[in-house]
Amino acid sequence: MGRGVQKPHQLKLGLRTWWRLRRDWELPFSPSYLRRMVLGGAAFTGLRELQSVLTPGRQTTSLRNSIFIVGHWRSGTTFLHELLSLDDRYGFPPTYACLFPHCHFFLKRAMLRSSLELKRPMDDMPITPLSPQEDEFALLCLGARSPYEALLVPHRLRQALRLSDVDALTAGEAVQWDKTFVDFLSGVSLSNRRRPLILKSPPHSYRVSRINRLVPDARFILIVRDPYAVFESTVRMWSRLLANYTLGPRLSDEEIRSCVLDERLHFEAKLQAGIAELPADRIAIIRYEALVRDPKAELAKLYAHLKLSDFERVLPALRNYQDQRSGYAPSAASPSPVWREKIADTWGSIFDLYEYSR
Repeated sequence: MGRGVQKPHQLKLGLRTWWRLRRDWELPFSPSYLRRMVLGGAAFTGLRELQSVLTPGRQTTSLRNSIFIVGHWRSGTTFLHELLSLDDRYGFPPTYACLFPHCHFFLKRAMLRSSLELKRPMDDMPITPLSPQEDEFALLCLGARSPYEALLVPHRLRQALRLSDVDALTAGEAVQWDKTFVDFLSGVSLSNRRRPLILKSPPHSYRVSRINRLVPDARFILIVRDPYAVFESTVRMWSRLLANYTLGPRLSDEEIRSCVLDERLHFEAKLQAGIAELPADRIAIIRYEALVRDPKAELAKLYAHLKLSDFERVLPALRNYQDQRSGYAPSAASPSPVWREKIADTWGSIFDLYEYSR
């Protein structure tokens, strides 16, 4: 998300979604909220209906052989997403489609001519409207239950994070999630000449089993990173995002740290249960540190393991990408000694599982 999309009134939510969020989270019922819900919400609901009528082909579009990048927030999922999306045999959800999912078909031509460049608030990574983006934002805007509902109600972050687990939703909410997920991604594939997609979303780590049932022959790539670095970077991410979007009371960084620390255990349990169901040639695990050190070698291993074939055709695009990103250096921070001790104690099994030193 960039600087042009960081205010609450710029979340592109439909009318029913605004109403449900107000009911579920007791959002303040102010004149400003009414304008967002009634005017903006009605407009985006209408655009969604019109887009559905004008793109009937999505109903017969298959997501077969799509690739899902999973892993905890701030584990390098975006970096890997951009690298894999260099392969033009695949499509991906661009930023404009994820932030304007109700009308992305109408925006495509204008976005192809756009020279706009933004920076993500959590790490200043440059993105454009055509950059690969996390589809979770589209699901939120289209009314599926999402942990990113916390963007509007930061003080309920702990409860909102549990919405990542579709199996824990009500039966009706789960059916709605499935429909929204398949419908949006089918539309993205249709706009990409029906190609399979490269997708990334940390919340999908809770949903590996579900996605495996919804998407035939889906492949999954899990990216892992030093838990200490992941922890502090995730806290910074939530702190900045919640400050940008909030409609309710703020959380302190210490409160965010407590939520992140506790939720990782549920996250990992769901992820490992989903992975255990997959054939060996449909799940690959990659370390962020190795990918940063030698992207070409690590991608070649992924292609071989997942039987994607023809890695050589990606090399010119990979060299160009590396040249363009040569000046970008990811920020890094380390937890305080007190929090390092808590992380090592609570996440001990995670350090051991992925072979990181405590």
